[in-house]
Amino acid sequence: MLIVKNTLPLPNFAITTPDLTLTPATESFADEIFREFTPEITTYMIPKPSSELEETLVFLRTVPAGFEQLTDLIFTVTDTVTDEFLGIVGLHERGLPRTPELGVWIKKSAHGKRIGQRGVAALVSWATETFQLDGFIYPCDKRNTPSRKIPQSLGGEVIREQFATSQSGTVLDEVVYFIPNLNRSPLCIGHRGACGYELENSRASFLKAAELGVDWIEFDVQFVDGEWFVFHDARLERVTDGAGFLANKSAAEIRSVRLQNGESIPTLKEVIELLPERIGLNIECKSPSAAPLLGKYLRTLPIDLNRVLVTSFDHPSIAKLRAAYPGVPAGVIIEGLPVRLAEIALDAGVTTLVAGKDFITKELVFDCRLKGVTLYTYTVNEPEWISRMLKLGVDGIIGNYPDRIADGITYFSQS
Repeated sequence: MLIVKNTLPLPNFAITTPDLTLTPATESFADEIFREFTPEITTYMIPKPSSELEETLVFLRTVPAGFEQLTDLIFTVTDTVTDEFLGIVGLHERGLPRTPELGVWIKKSAHGKRIGQRGVAALVSWATETFQLDGFIYPCDKRNTPSRKIPQSLGGEVIREQFATSQSGTVLDEVVYFIPNLNRSPLCIGHRGACGYELENSRASFLKAAELGVDWIEFDVQFVDGEWFVFHDARLERVTDGAGFLANKSAAEIRSVRLQNGESIPTLKEVIELLPERIGLNIECKSPSAAPLLGKYLRTLPIDLNRVLVTSFDHPSIAKLRAAYPGVPAGVIIEGLPVRLAEIALDAGVTTLVAGKDFITKELVFDCRLKGVTLYTYTVNEPEWISRMLKLGVDGIIGNYPDRIADGITYFSQS
């Protein structure tokens, strides 16, 4: 079912523009729908016309259930001034609650007036305000030029081609458009805090990221001697006054080490307590096979797990985490472009994919949309790269300079 942002005003409501009104379809329009939904109108459509009025009435009696279940929202389109019936538009969940499918047909006498385009635009505008959506799918036959202009006018791009057989037995040669939700705002995620300004994975870096207004903070954790320490490298030398492998130290030895800014290496619990509750925590598990242990530990802490995302390059470990603790949100990290695109996340039982910026493609973004996978990218620092990721439509950008990401998001949304 579609995910509602706020209460849906049912059953009597209307989507109104100066010239068109969209209302949930009812039996009062049965005669007109039966008369206008002709074989000519359905030439390039999956449904076939009703052979008798009763078939149309049966269909219209299913409309309230579609609204109640938020799976199929069917609207009649009428002239706002004259109340003339013009056609039908619909929003269909099709098992993809964040990327529903659009449908439209307009009666023949109203063709050539851009009513379909304006009706779909009104539905898209309302739906993006009402539901949590990544975008919309719009399939249509290649030969149906007027229909193809509708998604194109809304910024849609062809993401695949397919053959489909209509209920009348006609084979349709379709293109499928993806129309992005331009009201979506990707997350601004600080990489190891705000490590372009302060030492990575330090308290100073986390507080700087919070000061810069990040939505989330990404940081690394390792499990050593019964404690979760926030630290990236396998060895201590690069950012501390210590030496050797972190995993070979006792917890007491790690606590005695000093970061280059004079701080001690923080624990996960200390970082959680340090940061405001408004900030999400993208916790990358660096210890091999330890993601299930991390999930178990997080469940013992007084923290809203919706504020947490556990990620790792260790996909089998993430799969085990999800199997053992399905209430702990998790995702997989990749540095490359997988053969099956978004399936690499679904194979691990998760719906979040974190991919290196060099491998973010239009095909990967669209595949994530179609399969309900959230897509974050790293490590994005330069303004031109930030702009590129925003144009491609990722769900979150991880970078060392969170203010640059925030500025890019603001500029992109205003333009």
